Amino acid sequence: FGRLAQLKNVLLEKLAEMLTKVTGIDGKIGTSGDTAGSATLFGQVKDISEKMPTGTIKSIQRGMFRWSSGMNTQGAEIVISTVNPEKCIVMLSCSSDNEYGSRSIGEAAVKKLEPEKLSLYVAGSANLLFVWQVIECF
Repeated sequence: FGRLAQLKNVLLEKLAEMLTKVTGIDGKIGTSGDTAGSATLFGQVKDISEKMPTGTIKSIQRGMFRWSSGMNTQGAEIVISTVNPEKCIVMLSCSSDNEYGSRSIGEAAVKKLEPEKLSLYVAGSANLLFVWQVIECF
């Protein structure tokens, strides 16, 4: 019986150590009721989720410009609000602005997107109306 009592005491000590460790871990993890920004894991996760923006689009800028084949330039420069070009998508569309209703060929391509300027290559055979969008993501 002496050996069993000794084994029981060892097991109780190990159990106490394990409970202390688990309780310590529980304290670090916290609960769903913890406030955002507290030192617990739940608090830190809440802090991140409260500061994170919702959605993926940060801003959208839109506009249009007219281009005529008689213009001396083969491009257009458009002033925009400040964006991070590495997080942007540029969309372009073109339609004919011909008073006779005939179809004209025109196209534009992005030459360069800078933080405050959109530069385009433009080509066409008549008066054209280009619509552009700069979509910035988070």
